[in-house]
Amino acid sequence: MESFEVLVAGAGPAGGELARCLAQAGVSVCLVDRLADMRLAAFSSAALPLASVSRFGLPAEVLASSWNGWQLLGPNAIWHQWQQKHALGAVLDFGALRHWLTVQVQALGGVVRLASSVVAVETNSNSNQLITKLRDPHGKITEVKSNWVVDATGQSRCLIGETSNLVNDQLLLGIGLEWLLKVDMGDWQHWSKKLSFVLGSGWVPNG
Repeated sequence: MESFEVLVAGAGPAGGELARCLAQAGVSVCLVDRLADMRLAAFSSAALPLASVSRFGLPAEVLASSWNGWQLLGPNAIWHQWQQKHALGAVLDFGALRHWLTVQVQALGGVVRLASSVVAVETNSNSNQLITKLRDPHGKITEVKSNWVVDATGQSRCLIGETSNLVNDQLLLGIGLEWLLKVDMGDWQHWSKKLSFVLGSGWVPNG
């Protein structure tokens, strides 16, 4: 049975970055994710200022585009815009970022287990270590021993198995919508290099 100091479940940006930092610090770490390829199911994106891109040491391959301004379209259909001549930040390629993080973890000596789902975490009474059961796509179960297990599976919190009491508060509800649109050059110029925010219930019900 393989043994690590830390097992991280979930190779999204948070889990991948944690595993990368641990491996860089010389901690033995195993990063696990149910996806076979972290470039798949890239349903999200993120915008960062240039200072954060530099602080995390992100390479050009994970940057989808740059931005140098903001624009807001309010409920009254009036535009508000702020813009600089130079780049202020970047929009990340979510799939490329996750893939790069897993490659970094391996390059730093960590172990990456893709196409593996965490099905259970148990305590080994003999050693006080944790035994994590992983299931591969064929249903085969393998066990991994570690001192710590980190649940980085996102909102589902599949290992912690508990959620905040706030989820029942109807005033605290967030819904994200994302589209990939193909437009002509004239329309593209209006949106290019800007972070755009459309506000009001005229665009999204109850938005």
